[in-house]
Amino acid sequence: MFFRAMIKYQQSGNRSLVIAGGALLAVALAAGWWLTSRNEPARPDAVADASAPSLWPQAGVGEDAAEPLTQPVLGDGRPADVSEQEWAALLAVMARQGQTKEDALRLVSYVRYQRGFEKWQTVDADKDARLRRRMAENLMNELPDRLKQGEFTLMEAAFMGAALIADLETDDALRNKALIQWQMKMATLVPDFENDVAIAKLSRDTEWKRLQATAYSEWQAQTDPAQRTPARLEQSMEEARRQFNAGGG
Repeated sequence: MFFRAMIKYQQSGNRSLVIAGGALLAVALAAGWWLTSRNEPARPDAVADASAPSLWPQAGVGEDAAEPLTQPVLGDGRPADVSEQEWAALLAVMARQGQTKEDALRLVSYVRYQRGFEKWQTVDADKDARLRRRMAENLMNELPDRLKQGEFTLMEAAFMGAALIADLETDDALRNKALIQWQMKMATLVPDFENDVAIAKLSRDTEWKRLQATAYSEWQAQTDPAQRTPARLEQSMEEARRQFNAGGG
């Protein structure tokens, strides 16, 4: 799975449900894992506020500014970082699967976020501390909406948030405070987290988004033109749908 390549975690064999106490445990465990496997970043200057519009200060403009996680939509309706040919192919394939241009825009945005998370993990915390922090800020600020949109499960968002917070706050007390705030924030974003049926449906929807994102991302990353044809994309997306319908993932 595309996400599972970004951050390692153990998921329950029966379900991905995380109740309030379990979510806090998850973020704490993830923070501990992250702190033992990363280089120490530069000391941050802010603490998360779960009630604020953004959990962390917005990244500034300058030589250390991170690559944006959002891209403008051009006059023809496509994201600025997608070519005309790729966009046309994606729209056609998704239309045949009963999805709209808005679904395609969300898919591209989802893949961009995943790639941003992967790239953040590769940035050296000593050589590029400011860039790494800017990237973590951007990722953390978008994570609540990503969770709300069902792009990640509650467990995944808990671990991702904990990993990002570990980069953004190196003081133990402030980090623990930020972890608790993130746990509280998640509870407001997924109000049915204690409902097994609702969580199972959300996890199923997340799996479909992930399978589509993986298919599109792997197709887009192909360097051989013969592997980047509309027919190849359709084949990959159809395989994703078959895998989803079969209950795989």
